[in-house]
Amino acid sequence: MVWTIYFNRFFLSLTVFLALFQSPVNAQAKVLFEGYSKILVAGVHAGYVIQRYELDEKNKQFVSTYYIRGNNSGRQFVESLKARSTTSFKPVSYQYTSQVDNQIKAIDAKFAGNQMSAVIDDGKLKNNVQKELPNGTFLSTFQAYLMLKNGVSPGKKYDFSAVAEESAEVQKGEALIEKEQAYMGQSTYKILNSFAGQKFVSFMTPRGHVLATESPAQQVATQLVASRNEAVAKFPFSEKNIKTLFGNLPSGQVHALAENKQSGDRKGASIKSKPEKSK
Repeated sequence: MVWTIYFNRFFLSLTVFLALFQSPVNAQAKVLFEGYSKILVAGVHAGYVIQRYELDEKNKQFVSTYYIRGNNSGRQFVESLKARSTTSFKPVSYQYTSQVDNQIKAIDAKFAGNQMSAVIDDGKLKNNVQKELPNGTFLSTFQAYLMLKNGVSPGKKYDFSAVAEESAEVQKGEALIEKEQAYMGQSTYKILNSFAGQKFVSFMTPRGHVLATESPAQQVATQLVASRNEAVAKFPFSEKNIKTLFGNLPSGQVHALAENKQSGDRKGASIKSKPEKSK
């Protein structure tokens, strides 16, 4: 989940992490969501998130991929995830990496039934972890789509167990759909979330597109934006690493805000192209 931005070795770089799970673009995958978001800390632009959700129709799996980069109180952080679940949201596998300054972490997890097998590598030691998961446990990155599948309406509350990908731990969570609310010009559901010790608010469209998250206690927020440049701004952007993780360079144009902008551009072009009336 994006809230893992709250927070060994020099020579193991992010490029090496990402190469561990590089895979070609799946021609059978349908992109459900793809966007760039700004990270704001106390209202200041502190980094960006690239997020993509896909439906792998060939393997009947959902795929979540994200890349986070920024600066929090002078500390540089990079984080990435590639996760897979079945279309009924049973965990299949995930690979997670993070680097905060010179501290690194990599998790490679696989699932069979209710069993999780994970290798956690901090650059110095590798720990093999075996865990039995409670029935119904899912990967936290798929929370919005699981809620959408089970039905979303004001007043509905979900209590759940999910794997926190950044720790390979099962955590209890709660999501209360407080109300319907217009947000950023879109119809959304305002959702009150509690997971892994963090409380935050999210604004999700009826299609499962999360437009923003806010955590007043931590003064951290994310906000979906219409363009890559607006999200990335002055922060480093490694096309090589991002292409390795996603399989290509995300356009970030598969979401409600981009669709509205494209519709407006088409309308504007149509109006502009009208011939002047003869006098």
